[in-house]
Amino acid sequence: MFYLEDGPSFVVVASNAGAAADPGWWQNLQAQPEAAIQLGPATRPIRARRATAEETARLWPRLVASNPAFDEYRRVAGRDIPVAILEPR
Repeated sequence: MFYLEDGPSFVVVASNAGAAADPGWWQNLQAQPEAAIQLGPATRPIRARRATAEETARLWPRLVASNPAFDEYRRVAGRDIPVAILEPR
C-alpha cells in the first residue's frame, strides 16, 4: 500500500483505485480505529482517523507528486476520497 510519512504519522489514501465505494480496509478502520501496521518486519500500533480539510489540503499535493494517479482517482470516483492519518499510539 502506498503511504507517506508525515512526522511520526503515516498517510494513506482510501482511493480504491477510483471506485465509487470506499475500500473495505477504510471501512474497517472507521469501525475500529485502533489497529497495527506492518512495515518490513516491524509491527506498529496505530490509531486511524480521517484527515481534516486543512490536513488534506496540505498533504494532497505531496500525495499526487508521489502518485499522480490519485488525481485521476479523485476525478472518476464521484466521491470525496478520504485521506487517512495513521498516528502512533
